Amino acid sequence: MRGVPNETRRQGGIDWRLWLPGTLLLGCCLILNLLSWSETFEHGRLHEQRPLLLVVTVLAVSGIVYFFAARRSFSHPPPLTPVLLLALLCRLLLLFSRPVQEDDIYRYIWDGRVTAAGLDPYLHSPAAVLDASSDGEASLVAQAKLSKASPSLSAILSRVNNSEYVTIYPPLLQYLFALHGTLVPVDWEPDSQVLAMKALLLFFDIGNIALVAVLLGLCGLPRGLLLLYAWCPLVLKEYSNSGHMDSAPVFFLLLALVAVAGGGRGRSPGALRLLSGGLALGVAAGLKLFPLVLLPLFWCRLGLRSGALFCAACFLALLFFAAPGGEVAGGRGDALKIFALHWENHAAFFLVLRSGLEFLGITGEYELTLGGALYGFEVSGIVARSVCALLIGGIVILLAMRSRSDEEPRVFLSSCFHALAALLLLGPLGFPWYFTWCIPLLPFPRYRSWLLLPCFLMVYYLGFWYEYHIEDENLAERFADRDLLISFGLFYLCLGFEWWREKREKRAGRDGEEEQESLCDA
Repeated sequence: MRGVPNETRRQGGIDWRLWLPGTLLLGCCLILNLLSWSETFEHGRLHEQRPLLLVVTVLAVSGIVYFFAARRSFSHPPPLTPVLLLALLCRLLLLFSRPVQEDDIYRYIWDGRVTAAGLDPYLHSPAAVLDASSDGEASLVAQAKLSKASPSLSAILSRVNNSEYVTIYPPLLQYLFALHGTLVPVDWEPDSQVLAMKALLLFFDIGNIALVAVLLGLCGLPRGLLLLYAWCPLVLKEYSNSGHMDSAPVFFLLLALVAVAGGGRGRSPGALRLLSGGLALGVAAGLKLFPLVLLPLFWCRLGLRSGALFCAACFLALLFFAAPGGEVAGGRGDALKIFALHWENHAAFFLVLRSGLEFLGITGEYELTLGGALYGFEVSGIVARSVCALLIGGIVILLAMRSRSDEEPRVFLSSCFHALAALLLLGPLGFPWYFTWCIPLLPFPRYRSWLLLPCFLMVYYLGFWYEYHIEDENLAERFADRDLLISFGLFYLCLGFEWWREKREKRAGRDGEEEQESLCDA
């Protein structure tokens, strides 16, 4: 058995250095499940009594356990069966837990109900539906009537966050939400409807595990490295517990990578694989726009003609699933503009950049009328967003220019990982679940410090404790920003040290070769 010491084989194949961290991870999932069902985590209640410090501690322990298990898996690839067994058990435990500090899933359920009823989710915000009268606009009255179809659905609508805005989720995703709205009875309890939505999204997470295994096979890597995705506490928390929808677009992105990665070493994928890969990438981008940042890398790997066919298929899928026009697109478009120009959260580089611009005197507000209302946006934030966009674009172009059609699949997948990581590390939004896009590709970059990133991201949930226990909102935000800068600073320090050590070893190797050559000449 590869990577398993002889003494382990003599003990009947039980590798305690695998089962011990797996059991600890399973225990962390069990504790999180039990904590989630305490009355303090009922939506909208007892915020100050929530055991958030204990939750963050459990997440931190799971991150430490994961880091050492993942790091060891490179030198001692574990058997696939226990990796998959423990991964499935962890997912089942968190599937039957209540979402901790996350409520995006209520928007998914409401959007799905509206779409399944043949109504338009982009016309009216949840707040407008809650305040609707019986003599208002026909479409608004219809949604208000739908919201009263059961007490459970009324409760779900009241829990939708940022309810003053219409949904920003694209039409293709609405069809997925509508599947839940069609299959799940409207009178189920809210917790049961949440469980059903999480179960639907969990199918994509399981599919991601299978596709990562395929990518490892294409790269000639041990499938035991599947542990890096299957055991990642960030993936477990954000998919199985919180029920974020990112598992769905990540699934289609991995389909596109499988279609293209296998064509390396001078071999271009066939036309069918090119079309299917392009369509898969288009579907992924139709669910969330992140994958579009990878288009230059796909094109450079495939070459001019094959890349053009792939990109054409991608944009064909995007056009087919494009947002509707007119007034409907205007409502969603306004919400997207507010989201793009105003929202910023848990983004260390962006925070430092914006603070630096304000220190240099780049301040003030830019006013924009959206949906008949006047919104003010900080000039420093808009300038920082522009700088970040240029940096991300430059990194992606550099990665694409270094790509070759004959490079190993692992090199291509590593470039894709770094492009996605640049998008998320340099952008204004660093929500932990956004980084789940990078986790399937963790086996491919050469620096092991990337394994620390999912662990440091858990500090995000400590910010809620400050919010609930510190009355001064600005002071609470400063404490959260301090923790953010410390955690990301430690990550960058580890990454920089690993880079420096590699450079020093290469330089020492070259110096040794030169000294040996000089001795031979003498």
